[in-house]
Amino acid sequence: MRLNGGASLGAVAWPDSCYSYAETCDKGKLMNIRVRSGKAGFTLVEIMIVVAIIGLLAAIAIPNYMKSRETSQLNAIYNNIRVLEDAKEQWALETHQLSGQPVASLSVVTNYLKGAGIQTVINESYVPNPIGTPAGASLPPGVSIGTYAAGAFIPCPGN
Repeated sequence: MRLNGGASLGAVAWPDSCYSYAETCDKGKLMNIRVRSGKAGFTLVEIMIVVAIIGLLAAIAIPNYMKSRETSQLNAIYNNIRVLEDAKEQWALETHQLSGQPVASLSVVTNYLKGAGIQTVINESYVPNPIGTPAGASLPPGVSIGTYAAGAFIPCPGN
């Protein structure tokens, strides 16, 4: 790269006179001055491609998110039913209840629930059922989850 006396830079020949985008200083070093063109930003086609890609990713991700959310809610309900069933069995053993004897309400077994009790997931109501019959949960009207329709009864899993 020669700068003085017909300087050249790559394939472009630079005469000794200074141009607006390059000039030499007194020590012979090239100083680049960037010239901005009038065009800046993205074209409409580039923006449309980015929006289309984001839309495609959202179309794939949102249904998977909804399904995993519903699955986790159903698993939480199943876990609550198992906890209720265990508390009901422990209450029956300690109070010498016979098989088939009804459980009046959830308040009867609250002392046998671990933690603070059963927290609802989607405002479902838990049914303890008689001793020997698995507990379950009833969905509220207008709310369906998984394969269960609105207002359906969800039995204890594994029974």
